[in-house]
Amino acid sequence: MKIGEVANETGLSISNIRFYEKKGLLAPSRKEESGYRNYTAEDVNRLKTILLYRKMGLPIETIYLVLQGTVSFKVALKRQTQELVKQKEEIMASLELCQKALKDTNCSQLNVDTYLEYIAEEEEKGKQFVEIKEIIDDFTEYT
Repeated sequence: MKIGEVANETGLSISNIRFYEKKGLLAPSRKEESGYRNYTAEDVNRLKTILLYRKMGLPIETIYLVLQGTVSFKVALKRQTQELVKQKEEIMASLELCQKALKDTNCSQLNVDTYLEYIAEEEEKGKQFVEIKEIIDDFTEYT
């Protein structure tokens, strides 16, 4: 099967399929005379598995380890579940903060110190907001 056919069957783009190959998640055979990739039913099933794992939010590195048998799928899912719960809590805290700011004030007259104090109080109670490191990483992508 050619890469375009595999893309149609899996719903993945050709560039995604090639990306997964570059990351070592997939290794289709190649035809000697043309060098074209030749995908088997097993390759297609592996791509569908990768797609499912990506929809679960598993990082490429974890998928690689699971497919290689280095990490069990169950262990990977437990870790991912913990990470997703953490992210959900951070998102909910940030959402509540945004809603509080919208309710309390005109956004052009935001009292920053008041909100930073609110965040500190909430964090003391155990609430987690998005880590600053993540914000800095996001910001560097745009500068």
